[in-house]
This record gives sequence, structure tokens and C-alpha cells, in this order.
Amino acid sequence: MLQEMVRQAVSHLREGEVAKAEVLLRRTLTAAPDHPVALHMLGVAAIQKGDLKEASRLISKALRARPDYPEAHNNLGMVLLRSGRETDAFTAFVNAVVLQPNAGPFWANFGECLAGIHFTTVPPPLFDVLLAALDRPSIHPASVARAVANALRRHPHVEPLLAGKGEVDAVAAAERLSAVPLLLRLMALAPIPDPDLEEWSLRVLDAKTLEEVFH
Repeated sequence: MLQEMVRQAVSHLREGEVAKAEVLLRRTLTAAPDHPVALHMLGVAAIQKGDLKEASRLISKALRARPDYPEAHNNLGMVLLRSGRETDAFTAFVNAVVLQPNAGPFWANFGECLAGIHFTTVPPPLFDVLLAALDRPSIHPASVARAVANALRRHPHVEPLLAGKGEVDAVAAAERLSAVPLLLRLMALAPIPDPDLEEWSLRVLDAKTLEEVFH
């Protein structure tokens, strides 16, 4: 019964019949107040009405009920991005692509948001997400190169070199940077829009080609 009401509500939303959808979704929530899909879709209805604050509240509640809900993370990211909360939006898009890595539209939203992000800290797992992003068809590497380079500045193999901490052994530095797949992939796909990072990359890799490094 509840599942059928939600299905009908989704159909109404697709047809632009927001009011009809809301009636069914609120009935569902009367019977099951924490129904994650009903909460999420009521949030989508709020998006269609332009009520971003209510959309954020509802979709966030849906995610508290079901944290592993990629569509809800993606839509929350869209709401937060439109609300000017880029950093929070980026976190939501990361959650979406991690939960559903083959969803092209999620990656497109991730890339759009990433282009405007300035990192102050980077949790280690994010480097793998950024690496995956560079090879997604919906993301143009040059459009996100500045943000990726900014993230690389916080990589534990890169940050000490750029900060000039301690004596630098060129061979050891080359080995350390050769162990950063994100840096190598960025070099292969786009110019690095960070003079310091580009200089170090060229200096320590010197005559090595990317093919040799990958080999």
C-alpha cells in the first residue's frame, strides 16, 4: 500500500503534478514518519517548488533514516549547491558517487561542484575519489585541474616538498611523487595550473615519461 502510494507520487512528480504527489507522500509519512523514500521525494517536490530550505530539511531527514541512499545524497548536494553551500554540497556529491560509482549524472554534479572547491584539508580516501573523477566521461579534466592540484598540495607525499621541509633528495622525491597516482594522472590529462606543483613534478620526474612511471 505505502509502496504503491510512493510509486504514484513519483509518477506525479515526473509529470509536474507536485500537489498530487505531495498528498500521497504526506499520507505515506502519516503511516510511516521515517519512510526514507517518501521523505526524499517530498524533498524533491520542495525543490520543484523552489523551497530549498524545506528540501534540505526533508532530504537530510531521509538520509538520517537511510544513510546509504545515493539519490538523496545527490539531490541534497544540488540543494546545497544552489544555496551557496559549496563545501557541504561537495561532501554530499562525494557520498553519492562513492555509494553509486557508475552513475554518470552524479559524477557530472560532482565535477561541477569540484571546479569551485578550495581544499584546506583532504581526507586520504578523497584522493581515490578524485582519481576516479578524472576518468569519468562527464568530467573534463581541465575544468577540475585547479581543484585537484589544490588537493594534491595536501597529499602527504607532496606537501613536505612544496613546503621545503628538510633537505631534498631528488631521487627520493621522485620515488615519493611517482607513488601518487592522482598526480601522474593529472599530468597525463591536463596542464597543472599550479606553478609550484608543476615545477616540482617536472623537476623530480625529469626525463621519466609517464609510461615509464606507470610501468
